[in-house]
Amino acid sequence: MGAIDDIIAESLTKAWGIVPLEKRRQIREGTVAGEEALAEFNDVTADDQVTPVELEATIKKILGAMSGTAGKALQAYLWSLIKHT
Repeated sequence: MGAIDDIIAESLTKAWGIVPLEKRRQIREGTVAGEEALAEFNDVTADDQVTPVELEATIKKILGAMSGTAGKALQAYLWSLIKHT
């Protein structure tokens, strides 16, 4: 990793240490749900035979799986992928 990556990783690690346990649990639940939804997205799109209905349902599952800041970040990420094609 580069120096900036190291600084960010260290800072986020320190921040995690001060996050209350309940908030950590919520973050983890959101990221696990997001991971599962992204895996489904990868499965659905793997053969490039996805229908619009199938894709929309999968994307809604991704966005619904993660609430709050994580969901907004994931939505921004998906838009950035589409926008830059």
